[in-house]
Amino acid sequence: GLQHRDSSPPDGVAQLCGGAGDTAALLIRRGYQGGPNFDIVVGFDLLNNEVQDNFLKYLKYRKPKILLISTPCTGMKGFSALNRAINHTARLKSRRVSVPLGKLAGIVALAQMKAGRDFLAEHPQGSDLWKLPPWQIIARQPKLVRVPIHQCMLGLRGPRSGLPIKKPTEIWARHPSW
Repeated sequence: GLQHRDSSPPDGVAQLCGGAGDTAALLIRRGYQGGPNFDIVVGFDLLNNEVQDNFLKYLKYRKPKILLISTPCTGMKGFSALNRAINHTARLKSRRVSVPLGKLAGIVALAQMKAGRDFLAEHPQGSDLWKLPPWQIIARQPKLVRVPIHQCMLGLRGPRSGLPIKKPTEIWARHPSW
C-alpha cells in the first residue's frame, strides 16, 4: 500500500506517469524493491489535488531510491507546435494535462535530488517540459546528467512501416556518484 510503514525498507523504484509500468519491471528484475506506478491508466489521477497530496506523502514516507518520470508530452512537443497554428483548442486541452503534470514532476525530481535520491525523466528533445520553472532549477544542479538519445537505437519502429523511427529524446537524471 501507500501508507507509511516504519518497519519496512524504502521502495527501490516508483513511477510517475509510468503507463503500464514496463520500465520499472526491468529494475525490479535487477533486484530493486518495487513501489507504485502513479498513472491514470492504473487509477491515479494526478490532476486531482487529493491524489497529488497522497503521492507527495508517499514520496516523503516511502523514500523511493529511484523515481522514474515520463509525463505526457502531447502538449509539450511534436504536434504541439503544429496545433498552435491550426488547432489552438486541441493544443490548450493537451497543455491543461501536460503542464501541471510536468510541473509536479519537476517539483518531485528536485525533492528527490535534495534528499540524495535519484530520478530519471524522459521527454522529447526540445520539449517545453525542460523550460518549466522547476526543471530550470534542476538544469543548474551539478549532479544532473542529460543524455540525448534517438529511440531508433532502442528499437523503436513505425507501427505500419516497421522502419526505425528516430524520435530524438532527452533523458535527465540525478547521477548518484557526482
